[in-house]
Amino acid sequence: MADETIKKILDDIDYDSEREDTLRGLVVSFFEKRALWMSIWVAAWGVGAALLTVWAAYMFFNSQETRDHIMYATIFTACLVILSISKIVSWQIAYHKSSRREMKRLVLLISELARSLDTGSRRG
Repeated sequence: MADETIKKILDDIDYDSEREDTLRGLVVSFFEKRALWMSIWVAAWGVGAALLTVWAAYMFFNSQETRDHIMYATIFTACLVILSISKIVSWQIAYHKSSRREMKRLVLLISELARSLDTGSRRG
């Protein structure tokens, strides 16, 4: 990417660091229009997995057969894995904008460093 393009992109970013780094800013960015359907989908999976986890735990302690214990313990464990994955995806959605902005800044810094090293080697 050209340096001018990167600088233009960084200048166009609507960024308020105080608003972005708060919990309210993260929740607002989680439910933006661009990722709203994905946020709702992940939240629905999380709620469903949590409800199924509670149900599996309840059924585990109320069952008498070993086979049922194994089945409910497996359902409980699988739901905990789904719940963990939904939390990771939610975190990625919430921090997507700030991570992308920081990567663009890093690219700009690397290009400036490369340019300064290139001009320094031409002088010496």
